[in-house]
Parts: sequence; structure tokens; C-alpha cells
Amino acid sequence: GCKESDAAVAEFIRLQRTIAKIQLRTPPNPRYAGHGPKTLIDAQKASLKFDDSMWLGFEGVDIEAELDLGANAALRKITVSCLEDMNSWIFFPTAVEFFTSQDGVDYQSAGSVTYGIPRRNTEAAMRFFSAPLANVMTRYVKVRVKNVGVCPEWHKGAGGKAWVFADEIIVE
Repeated sequence: GCKESDAAVAEFIRLQRTIAKIQLRTPPNPRYAGHGPKTLIDAQKASLKFDDSMWLGFEGVDIEAELDLGANAALRKITVSCLEDMNSWIFFPTAVEFFTSQDGVDYQSAGSVTYGIPRRNTEAAMRFFSAPLANVMTRYVKVRVKNVGVCPEWHKGAGGKAWVFADEIIVE
């Protein structure tokens, strides 16, 4: 499956750079709000259980997070960790877009990852979505995680709002 190995998770936590501030353009659903926006930068990996309080859940909307690293840093990679649990109407994002900025106002694209149409999966799974960077000097990072929007026609919740869940944004 898509489950990340324990070694990958440990490495992921080790590489997490301290992030001074995080702002979310859209708040998570109050039922899955973790410990607020900081849940995404606390270096605490969630389990495959969507309700373990390490996940932030967004119903029918994209996740857009802006990070302030506190100072310029040379970045090699930005990663977002997401959950899929189709039995709970939670789908991997269709795309994750990454942006960098020197001033927090003008952002440049730093790459994107597309995931495409959801395929039927009965198991809960976790996946890292990453954009490699060539030591880009930046202070601000923006991440947009695209929700599939509605459950596909083959799903038991067809036409209903789909969820997108994230637990960590890693900047290295």
C-alpha cells in the first residue's frame, strides 16, 4: 500500500525545521481541528486513525497554509503528509502546490504534485507529497492542498462533500 515506513517517518521528523508562525486561510472543521494550525508544524506524526487529534480535517475546501520561517533559509524540500480513508470520505488531495516568498506578499511557484482521480481503496493510507527545491533562499512558504471536492460517483457518499486531512508540513 501507500503506508510510509517507520524509518521514513522518523527521518521526516528529524528533518523538520522550526517554523516561527503558521496561518491557515481556511480553518479546519471544528470536529477535526487538532491543536489548531500549529498541529501542522509540531513534528508529531498522526496515526492512520483520522480522529487521533494529530490530523486537521477540511470538508469540501482546500487547505491553504502560509508559513513564516522567521528568517531566510536555503530550502531543499517541502513536504505535506496527508491521509486517505475512503470509508470516512477522506481522499488524498488531487494536487499539492508549493510557493516561496522573500517578503510574504509576492509568491513564486516552487513546484506541484498531482495525484489524479481517486482509485477505490478500502484501507486507510498515508502519503507524503513533496516538491524538491534547489536550495531556494526564502523566508515564507505557502502550501495549497487541493481537495477532490466531492466524493466520486462510485463512492457510497457520491456527490457529498469530500474531506482532505493533513497532519504535517515539513520544510527542510
